[in-house]
Amino acid sequence: PSGTSAVWSSAIPAAMAQTAPPPHTIPGAQSRVLPPNEAGRHYQLHVGLPASYAKEPNRRYPVVYVTDGYWDFAKLTTIHGSLVYDRVVPEYITVGIGYAGERPNYDQLRRWELSPAPFGDDGRASGHASEFLKTIETVVIPFVEKEYRADPSYRVLGGASLGGLFTLYAMYTNPTLFAAYIAV
Repeated sequence: PSGTSAVWSSAIPAAMAQTAPPPHTIPGAQSRVLPPNEAGRHYQLHVGLPASYAKEPNRRYPVVYVTDGYWDFAKLTTIHGSLVYDRVVPEYITVGIGYAGERPNYDQLRRWELSPAPFGDDGRASGHASEFLKTIETVVIPFVEKEYRADPSYRVLGGASLGGLFTLYAMYTNPTLFAAYIAV
């Protein structure tokens, strides 16, 4: 109803309405920008460390790598706590793979490298999943396993939509690179 918003807005103190809210951050999260790869692709990793990471310096953790890190990293880190608390999964490191730079064109970038085969228009802007998988294998995973206490015997790859298609592509073309796959 139209009267409801007027009542609600009058209940907000003037000082509160004029103050910018603080940014939302995810506890234990870091952003790491990688140097451009051979093809000139520039990646940003969103890394979520488990609650015990600082307290248990000798412990190694499984790693869940997820495509579309700019979208799906927050989702995975949000459900991490309840999954661990309910003993559904062990504590793990989350790595969201995304793109670095000012306002990257996510649609164009993900279409280029998450699709295993060319599609749409003339297909020139898609179908480079093999190159992206190679980058994950030779750049992203070695970086994570060098910089963090990752357990190389337990890697998981996950993705949704085109990221899910890419996850299935990775599972069928290089099944031993990851111990488990989550495609949605």
